[in-house]
Amino acid sequence: MIRIFSFILLFLLTAPFSGVFGQANFREGYIITTGNDTLYGLIKDGYTPRNSKLCIFKEDSKAEAVKYYPKDLKVYHHSGGKYYASKDVTVKGEQKQVFTRVLLEGDINLYRQQKDKEFSYYMEKQAGDLIPLVNRDKEYERQSNWTYTKPRTYADSKIPEYKDTLYDLFSDNRLVQSQVS
Repeated sequence: MIRIFSFILLFLLTAPFSGVFGQANFREGYIITTGNDTLYGLIKDGYTPRNSKLCIFKEDSKAEAVKYYPKDLKVYHHSGGKYYASKDVTVKGEQKQVFTRVLLEGDINLYRQQKDKEFSYYMEKQAGDLIPLVNRDKEYERQSNWTYTKPRTYADSKIPEYKDTLYDLFSDNRLVQSQVS
């Protein structure tokens, strides 16, 4: 009985503040629609997997929240913080449009997309297709004068697959290529 009374008392004491804390996830920012309209307001800063699926936007703190999906926006940007761009990515062989977090922007852009606990990284050169950076080891067979009954692979003959991609992307920059190797 005391436990139930404590729970009810705790609920009554915290209920008036729930509206205040409900606004805490909204941050100032802007969105750019597919029609190139820029709208300033408040954007809900949710957990990362949700941020890649949808953007919740309000014109001001009293306005009704509107849900935008990757097909509806080009970009959404939290002031002084996270920046997401709508991009087409291939996930498990299927083409999807998602919001990708922009990590670097320049001659070559770097994006991150998260689904559940898995991260995927993509690079883009000159506003082209996204190139996935695959983080798994490639195994290479060493040639030898010895005869084996089956091909052997060696631990030092593995390199992360994304290094090949980075090496190709930076083919015009020998300094970067030397740092990738």
